[in-house]
Amino acid sequence: MASGKRRLIAAAVVILLLISVSGFALADPPEVDNPLGVEFNAGKFLDGLITVLKWVLAIAFIVVAGAAIYLGFQFVASAGNPRRRAEVMDGIKDLLIGGIFIFGAFFITSLLKQLADWIFGVAHP
Repeated sequence: MASGKRRLIAAAVVILLLISVSGFALADPPEVDNPLGVEFNAGKFLDGLITVLKWVLAIAFIVVAGAAIYLGFQFVASAGNPRRRAEVMDGIKDLLIGGIFIFGAFFITSLLKQLADWIFGVAHP
């Protein structure tokens, strides 16, 4: 039962993360008068977002690798206990799903950045 609640909470967090990232990536800049005279540049914003996601991706890779090693040891240690083995298999499944969501968020954001650059004709050196 606790595993089901944990899985539901993890799925909700991942969904909220994906919704918030896609909302930032797809949102139109608001039409407001800027008293400072600084112009908002969506390309720079997406560059910053991708930079942050690269850091998150690097940390997530370390966490996913560590969790995979831990779950591997747990799988080997649960050789005679079918209930424990089922719990470890659920953990491995959750790990794979979470990893796919994290790496997918970075991939989708990078794809949106390239698409925006192509549509608006932004050239990178």
